[in-house]
Amino acid sequence: MQKLVKMKIGQTTHFGNMLQVKTKLGLSKIPNAGIGLFADEFISKGTMITDVQSKFSIVFTDEEIENMPETGRNFLTWYGYRPNTEDYIEAGKMRVSLDNDRFMNHSEQPNCYENGIGTFALEDIQKGEEITTNYNKVGCDMKTF
Repeated sequence: MQKLVKMKIGQTTHFGNMLQVKTKLGLSKIPNAGIGLFADEFISKGTMITDVQSKFSIVFTDEEIENMPETGRNFLTWYGYRPNTEDYIEAGKMRVSLDNDRFMNHSEQPNCYENGIGTFALEDIQKGEEITTNYNKVGCDMKTF
């Protein structure tokens, strides 16, 4: 059984579950992004960064979201996504990760890609570099952002 750990910006994380590499949280240089996910080790091209099939995410139906308090809906707006491709079992439902990968920010020139199984390094990622993905290529319904 794993212990719950309080995470601080700059603290290394590697749970061996959803996130498959060592990462840190830090302030993103992407405008208006806030916190970002940064590599805390060298990550070679093709390496799995997250395993999206792990049990470290929660899936919500539209009905559940409608019945949430506003604070819950706001949280999902910032940290959730709605896959709309058949690569994802829960296509069309809102998904939110419980792991720090939820801090992976959008970039038009990402260093990662997703394929329904996981997130993989599109190129070598240096220690200290922000880990990004293109939300439009994840198959997300961007109306939720």
